[in-house]
Amino acid sequence: MSQVDSRDYIIAYELHSRSDAPGDFAALPGFQAGLFLPRARPDWFGRFAYPPRVIALVNEGLLIVPHPATKAARELLRFDKLAFVESGRILLEGWIRFGGEGFDRLLSFNTRSAAAVDRFLRSFKTLFLPEAISEAQIEISLDLKFRNALAQELEAGESVRAYLFRPVETFTRRFYGVQRTRTRPADLLACTTRRLLWITDRDGQGHAPYGSIARYAPLAKVTSISPLQESDSRVLRVAIGSSEWRIPVASAQWDEAFLFSAAVECATQSFKS
Repeated sequence: MSQVDSRDYIIAYELHSRSDAPGDFAALPGFQAGLFLPRARPDWFGRFAYPPRVIALVNEGLLIVPHPATKAARELLRFDKLAFVESGRILLEGWIRFGGEGFDRLLSFNTRSAAAVDRFLRSFKTLFLPEAISEAQIEISLDLKFRNALAQELEAGESVRAYLFRPVETFTRRFYGVQRTRTRPADLLACTTRRLLWITDRDGQGHAPYGSIARYAPLAKVTSISPLQESDSRVLRVAIGSSEWRIPVASAQWDEAFLFSAAVECATQSFKS
């Protein structure tokens, strides 16, 4: 294995120690958990969008080490600078995104390797998120897709304190006499005993029926949260350090949005005090 070029690897896998890393990744530091991500598939011209990478969980944060052949520098995403994490899965396309002060890093992978990525993220959450406050789970009413997405995202001992759910909605409009059916994506905001969590099947401006995206931030990093009227639309604006989320809110949920914001502000104060 040590003589095989890791640029030929096609599967992501966990690293439990430096000896698990591909042989061409030399001089890795000691780490608590690691993940190897293979490079992108080649395009029509044989070019690769990104190289193989090793992600190592160290005391200070997340160390990203690109394949030595790229001559690119290592990156350390420090926990004290990291604001939020995003994990997306849409059919075969998967990615992890780390947003914070001075960086917005996206790491892609094929979802056939999702199990290894999930196990690594579980180790990552142990260091990035605070210990869960012991609290009973409230009653939650969701559709099947989002009930499963929430259950997959929550960690052991973590429960939901408050939530706001806007289910997917299909509607019909006429454009120049032609009737067209549109789908409005769903959004779930949950204030848990560890973090603020946003799960959506909104992919850009479109709807992803066969996937979902989860974003989360420790409650202590949430700077502010407030419902905001913007011309003919309403959003919930969440400030997380220098980053910002804008979650669409239905008119019928406007009062619920204020109640949810108050619950989040109360929860954040308990972590900041």
